[in-house]
This record gives sequence, structure tokens and C-alpha cells, in this order.
Amino acid sequence: MKEIKFVNGEYSEYTTDRYKLFEKVNYPKIFKNISRAINNKVRESIINFLHESDNLEANVSEITEMTGIGQSATSQHLGILCDANIIIPRREGKFIYYKLNYESINLINEFVYKYFNSDTEKTAKNEKC
Repeated sequence: MKEIKFVNGEYSEYTTDRYKLFEKVNYPKIFKNISRAINNKVRESIINFLHESDNLEANVSEITEMTGIGQSATSQHLGILCDANIIIPRREGKFIYYKLNYESINLINEFVYKYFNSDTEKTAKNEKC
């Protein structure tokens, strides 16, 4: 499994066991960052736009045009999504392109499913008693 880290101004991949990534992380902080990142209509529209775009990435100008808000506000929203590791920036010349970090999203989905599924099973067992 590869872990994405922001090092020296760039995102880099590191090989790691997928569950060790969550062992060293503060869960409330992860959920707070992720819920903050996705709990906004503009950021939700950015995520959908990147998911549905033809080449699965877009530059700031394209995202700004889609959102209909200023470039400064768009950059702030992109920063929040980057901090939550939902999107990954890539610099090409003077442009920065953003794409969804599907590996991170899948890991988050897997963890949340496992967390809520085990909680649901415990509740179901308690109700049967």
C-alpha cells in the first residue's frame, strides 16, 4: 500500500501497510478534517467536478470558472481539500492541477465502513439478547 505525504512542497508516495496508516493517526482529527472538507456546497461541487471531468484533473482557473466564485476563495477551498488529503495538487509550469486522491478516499471509505459495520454488528447482537 502507498501512503501519500506532503514533503518539501510536493506530494510523494511511500509504501506502507494500509492499516498502519490509521494506527498512528488521531481519529477525531481525521474525521473533523474530512467532515469539514466535504461539508460545504462549493467543496462538494469541486469534488464532483474533478470526479466527472474528462481527464480527472483540472487547474485552478477551470475550477474557479466552475464554482463561480473568486480565485482567492477557490484556492482556500482547494487548500482545505488538500489538508484533508482528498485532492492532490500537481504543478506544471505556472499552473497547478488538482485531482482526487482516490487511494486516500478508498482508505477512508474502507475505514468508515469497517468502523460503522462493526458498530452495527455490536448493536444487532445487543438487540438479539
